[in-house]
Amino acid sequence: MKKDYTDVDVLYQVIEAISSLGTKELLAKIDYIVTHITHADSTGIYILDEKTNSVVLKASKLHFDIVGKLKMKLGQGITGWVAQFGKTVVIEKDAPSDSRFVRIPQLPDDLFESFLSVPIKSNNVVVGVINVKHKLPHIYPKSQVKLLEMIGKLVGRAVEQAMLLEKTKNLEEALQTQKVVNKAKGILIEKMNLSENDAYHTLRKQAMKKGKSMKEIAEAVITSSEITG
Repeated sequence: MKKDYTDVDVLYQVIEAISSLGTKELLAKIDYIVTHITHADSTGIYILDEKTNSVVLKASKLHFDIVGKLKMKLGQGITGWVAQFGKTVVIEKDAPSDSRFVRIPQLPDDLFESFLSVPIKSNNVVVGVINVKHKLPHIYPKSQVKLLEMIGKLVGRAVEQAMLLEKTKNLEEALQTQKVVNKAKGILIEKMNLSENDAYHTLRKQAMKKGKSMKEIAEAVITSSEITG
């Protein structure tokens, strides 16, 4: 099949997307670009979730209904294998016979003969995976595989930065929560003559009973203390 794109144009589109889009929109755009250049029947962008030691589907035109829900453990299936070892996998026919292939319960009709899986890397560290699938046997030109690997490297840096920002945000929230909880514990220790451990468990018990977070209960204790003096 004759190429209807140039590598330079594709890479320019990727760079432009990285510089102008948020992470969610960027991944959707990359999924669109990959679909266009490979004429794939199915594509998917998976991003590493360090907390669960897995990669999560974050963009897929065909399977948009399970975006954010489908997870593959590192080493699980072809996608998980690529995420774990950081190497490209090219299977041009009979993909289900590959020893790494696994059926995914969430995708019962996901039947493909050809499978191209490329790592998304930042500083040689895998942060995600790009998948390309065809229902019939399909030849993936070396130039096309190389182009997808270049896309993976370009996108990898942006993904890593987004992950670092998320970590920073989570850390700031955790520190703020700890600060509020400590203040509430101090109030309970002083007014109810509780030990620090008992004060903590009192807050935790109330949070579980009322279905609220520790921070919300702690803030309520602080507010009540300020009102009653």
